[in-house]
Amino acid sequence: MNIISKFKSLSRAARIRYAILFAGILLFLPPLSLLPQFSGEAKFCGTWCMRMFMKLPPASYIFFVTFMGVALTALVLAVTFFFGRLWCGRLCPIGGTSEIASKLVPEKVKINYTGISAPAVRYGYFLIFLLAPLLGIGTLCCNFCNFSLVPNILTAPFSAGSVAFFFTSTGFLSTSLFVVLGIWSKGGRGYCNFMCPVGAIDSLVNAIGAKLGFRRIKIEKANCTGCGACSEVCPAWAIVKDKEDVRISQFSCISCGKCKDECPGGAIK
Repeated sequence: MNIISKFKSLSRAARIRYAILFAGILLFLPPLSLLPQFSGEAKFCGTWCMRMFMKLPPASYIFFVTFMGVALTALVLAVTFFFGRLWCGRLCPIGGTSEIASKLVPEKVKINYTGISAPAVRYGYFLIFLLAPLLGIGTLCCNFCNFSLVPNILTAPFSAGSVAFFFTSTGFLSTSLFVVLGIWSKGGRGYCNFMCPVGAIDSLVNAIGAKLGFRRIKIEKANCTGCGACSEVCPAWAIVKDKEDVRISQFSCISCGKCKDECPGGAIK
């Protein structure tokens, strides 16, 4: 089955979601970079960086240097708090690129990381991300940033500088991480789960919003048969199935809605 046939076989909600993911790529990433171009840029670095201002120790000038990234992150977190992780699951161009590219990899050869505690790795890496500047290795996290890597991949056909990046040790290692944790992982969201600082903060805000009763994807246990179909399609490995229960972890759920489409009993709302 080719890509077009696969797309047509999806539910209407799934087709809309993938269309929005493609729109996010066109809006934020080269070669179009429709939104960054308003500030004279083509990538997520610089003004549009969504990560730099998170680093410790805080420096007030960072907020002004990355003001579009600060504003975008604040908007993302506000939406997440009230409505769930719509940015991560439906618009993020980095996660979207990884997930869409993973569709080209046969399922039987993908790496299944579901046995690893994603939150433990995610928040451990996030702590390193925050403390690295204090240890004098603050550039380490930037070197392995997918918000920088993915635009370099997309500009490689048009830029000798981007091509040269992939022949450096940093370029090779960061690309390898993107392939192994992203494209080659079950669901295509391994990097999002393990190493995205924006995703780490977003998941915490999502869990807090869920505790306060705001809109989230949930399982109505009275209608759940425990078949496990939802856990098989979850790209963020957020659905845990054991002998007695099926539950969604709001620390990992990206509000993509794939589980809802897959549930044969309509138990997921």
